[in-house]
Amino acid sequence: MARTLRDNGVDAYCPHSSVYSLVECPTFDGREKHLKYRMRSRREDESILSCSLEDLSNLTGRQVQLMHNYIPVRYHDLADVPSVDVAICSQSGRFSKYRNWPYFDELKAIFRKAGITYVDLTDLVAARGREASMACLNYVKKSKLYLGLETGTSHFVSQFANGNSLILQSGFCRFSWWCFYDYDHIEVDVDCKGCWLPSTEDCPYGHRCMREISVERVYGEVAKRINQ
Repeated sequence: MARTLRDNGVDAYCPHSSVYSLVECPTFDGREKHLKYRMRSRREDESILSCSLEDLSNLTGRQVQLMHNYIPVRYHDLADVPSVDVAICSQSGRFSKYRNWPYFDELKAIFRKAGITYVDLTDLVAARGREASMACLNYVKKSKLYLGLETGTSHFVSQFANGNSLILQSGFCRFSWWCFYDYDHIEVDVDCKGCWLPSTEDCPYGHRCMREISVERVYGEVAKRINQ
């Protein structure tokens, strides 16, 4: 947001930002229901970006416009990071488990059998923490495809994943609500889409939105893209 304001001539500074840090979502300290209410109070046809721009415009007293369709991050090449066919983000943030797809292990096994090279950025971050951020950017830039979820990593790598990505979209929210990037996506059209269920609540429909995205469907879409 600070970058967006500066692009529009508004002096702004974010003291907690770092060009080398992965995106960090705030913790809500038990206020999930309040957050859920705030999110659902927006119209269904509004995206989080349009809501943010409206709030920034009201805050600054001038019309704030978006100048780019990615999260601007500083990048430098890491020679020890090789190119891979697919850079994967297999786990979403902790707020909602319902953004996760349950079949990544099966998909990886198929990749190995088919000779498709991949790296799981989630494993990289788990092992190296914030030190993995530049490696994540390098892997996505050097890969043929970014395969991810609706989560912070997909925002963070957008500068290099634009036009080269496939998102497995849950019913937690609508794809258009959070994604203003040049991303393709796969989803199941469930009636309960836009549930905003946090991890503390049970899904009454058995997580259909992600469970019914088959491994075969995802593999087919990946293979089509990396073989173009």
